[in-house]
Amino acid sequence: MAKRSLKSTPLGIIKAKEAFDNKGWTQEDLASEVNLSSRQSIWKFFTGRPIERYLYKEICFKLDLNWEEIADLPDEQRLALLMLAKETVNANAGLESLVKFYALNSKSKF
Repeated sequence: MAKRSLKSTPLGIIKAKEAFDNKGWTQEDLASEVNLSSRQSIWKFFTGRPIERYLYKEICFKLDLNWEEIADLPDEQRLALLMLAKETVNANAGLESLVKFYALNSKSKF
């Protein structure tokens, strides 16, 4: 079962701080963006302490970060995410091929 909280790797914290600086926000601004009444979770996020998973993902979204890339995930969970991503890419590639095939064949019938 997946844990309910996430924290960043040391490299993830650096990337998050860079993204935060690029936005030009204060911690209060970011807290407001993710509908928090205080900045405590924002402070925890930037200091590598665990916060609720949904908040972690929302903060990453607001900072234009891929949460899977910066989160300190157990190896099994990281591997599961990579496998899911690979399956999604393969499924999408198959769907694109099917659409192209259908498009080519439907044009020739008219």
